[in-house]
Amino acid sequence: MNKIFRYILFSLALSLIPTLTWSQQQWNQPRLPSTATGHIYLIPYPEPLKNLQDVRFPSRGPESITLMIYSDATTPVWITNLGDGSGTTAYTLPGGKMSEITLPMNGWQFVGRGSNPSNNVFRVLSLRPIYVTCYMTTNFGTEGWVPLPVEAWGKEYYAATISSEIVKDEIPVGENNYGQSTVGAPSQIIITAAFNNTHVVVTPNADIVNGSAGAPFTIALDAGEAYTVVSTTDTTSTFGDDLAGTKIVSNKLIGVTTGNTRAAVIDQPIGLLKNSVKNMMVESLAPVEQHGTEFVFLPALDDVRMLEGSLETNREAEFARIFGTSPGRTNGIVVDSTGGGSTFRLQNGGTYTQEFNVSEARMFRTDQPSQGMLYPASFMKFNGTTGSGNFIGASYKSWSSYMSEMTPREQWTSQAVCKAPSSLSGMLHYLNIVADTNDQFNIYFRQENSSRQLFPLNRKIPGTSLVWGRIVINQGLTYRIEGDNRATFAGNLYGQLSGYELYRPNSPMFDGKGNSTSNLHPSEYEENLARAYGYPLTPLRRWLGRPSFFDVIDEEPGNGEKGRILRVSIRQESPDGVDSELPGLRSISLHPESVNAEFELLDPTDPLDLIGKTEALVRVYPVDPSKNSEALLLITDRTGSEETVEFEHVGITSSVGSTSNVQYRFDQVEPNPIQAKGRFTFTLGEGGNTRVEITNALGQSVALLFSGEMGAGYHALDWDASGLPAGTYFCTIQSGSWKETARVIVQ
Repeated sequence: MNKIFRYILFSLALSLIPTLTWSQQQWNQPRLPSTATGHIYLIPYPEPLKNLQDVRFPSRGPESITLMIYSDATTPVWITNLGDGSGTTAYTLPGGKMSEITLPMNGWQFVGRGSNPSNNVFRVLSLRPIYVTCYMTTNFGTEGWVPLPVEAWGKEYYAATISSEIVKDEIPVGENNYGQSTVGAPSQIIITAAFNNTHVVVTPNADIVNGSAGAPFTIALDAGEAYTVVSTTDTTSTFGDDLAGTKIVSNKLIGVTTGNTRAAVIDQPIGLLKNSVKNMMVESLAPVEQHGTEFVFLPALDDVRMLEGSLETNREAEFARIFGTSPGRTNGIVVDSTGGGSTFRLQNGGTYTQEFNVSEARMFRTDQPSQGMLYPASFMKFNGTTGSGNFIGASYKSWSSYMSEMTPREQWTSQAVCKAPSSLSGMLHYLNIVADTNDQFNIYFRQENSSRQLFPLNRKIPGTSLVWGRIVINQGLTYRIEGDNRATFAGNLYGQLSGYELYRPNSPMFDGKGNSTSNLHPSEYEENLARAYGYPLTPLRRWLGRPSFFDVIDEEPGNGEKGRILRVSIRQESPDGVDSELPGLRSISLHPESVNAEFELLDPTDPLDLIGKTEALVRVYPVDPSKNSEALLLITDRTGSEETVEFEHVGITSSVGSTSNVQYRFDQVEPNPIQAKGRFTFTLGEGGNTRVEITNALGQSVALLFSGEMGAGYHALDWDASGLPAGTYFCTIQSGSWKETARVIVQ
């Protein structure tokens, strides 16, 4: 990968650098956060479980696997199917718009469920940071998910699945009837490696093919390989084994995708074979260092939304599931209208499932970092009879399920993009958004280049200071959601297209005496899978630890086309003298509006090898030394902390200077949520008059922690919240012209 990536960067970069002039630069224009984007993606597409159908009436509809890719600026992207030897395809993506790229299926080049590693993996490389979503639709499964860039991968995960189910094969029986056989639809875990000699230990929470519950086993993978772990299934029962909470630990960075091959979530009370409601479920997982403590369940407000007392015409239920991913015991609560609620406890690797029967949003809180998913149940309703006389059959209309991550509040964003796939005409697409009440009028959306509109956050979440809302969006168009004044939000995009199944019994012809002479038509069975997908809206993927301090040293000034060579290192300073684990570097890139400039990694040379390093050597240089060059080099660590370095080239001289935006920084609220006492840590770039104040959700002051002169550097202030009611509070630090606010939860 190293040689390919470097060749791509330096052979094509020259023809693709923007031709803007310096006077057009706006370094502070909105862009996606660095922790929502990446340069390197390795993406496996899971194979849906097929079932046999009446050969006269196979499921029909468009089938495709799709990548939707966004970049803030025009950028080259290279996509390779590592499994089919077809080579690399280059694309030039326009800035500010999601590009929809349909990938070649080549006879279903998916990661199968065999017992050996597969290299049917798509590799995506980009010169600049990109945001990627995945979508696939086939006659046996439709889903969407947000893959993590390799820069955000980790070494420990917990599987998110539901119980395995069954589907049924349709088997013709002579001319006049049909029979059926049962096929297991397992839950599954797909593990993908970025490096050679990757060793993964899986401890399954249920029996698996070639393994037993609780018995660890090791998988050996090389770079670009994926392996699928599959649960066993009981074809005599509606529901079977569940791999939820299975622990996955690796010696090197890995990506993990989990879900179910086909599932309806709950058994349908009506229907025939019921295959048309059973959809695949897919979601990319965040590693444990990115898990959080607050999750919001947002119901699906689609055509079959939950309505109390309307089970014959509407979805019966939706489900949210919390996964215990921290050591020991995790305590949680489902918040009700009083601010209290029903409590639950989780052990490491355990799960808690909550069923909802009306279309209301709910908040989950846990005292240790956890993981959350939501699952709307499938739905089927009677759609009329078929045939006539003594030969009556039935028709059913169906809507299927999907799985979507509940983004932890610690990973909410202030900038997001999304696009509903255009491959299925007639599908309806919806966008849910949740934010704090104080930010109700700070969240906007725009469609393509249209003017901004206020997002309709008009539904309250009981017992919280949160509001949420939904809009219907048009397929094939890019939507951008923006939070003004540091407002953050989360949400999910989802879509539904109904399917059907029907049975027409054999209809004989009769002579004039009432005797059957032949069949007008034999028995017929049809099914067409309902299509559905859902995925979280542009979640941040950052290590939730103490951010780094950056040191950038001008290693070799140079001039002309050589540019500048910089040594970048990260460190941490702890007030108690105990250093925490360094998060390591995440990426180095150029601001999307840089002009006539590029950079080169010198040590390490491969962007993959940069991830997690504490030091790197990089060169910034003009593409054309005869012209002026202006650029910002963006350096981020795995917490999302960022350093910006300005590069300027005039004629044959160049200069570099730090314009770090971390000289002033609100470092951490610890712990958060606070049960009694908490600590705020922050850094001041310069000394000055400083005020640190706590306010409640109504903006009323509840505590003044400091007011007066404070010196530059690292500071820590303690807060005793034991006398205050539980709820959301805000800590605001203002020093000179710098001001920043952090949200604090008191339990």
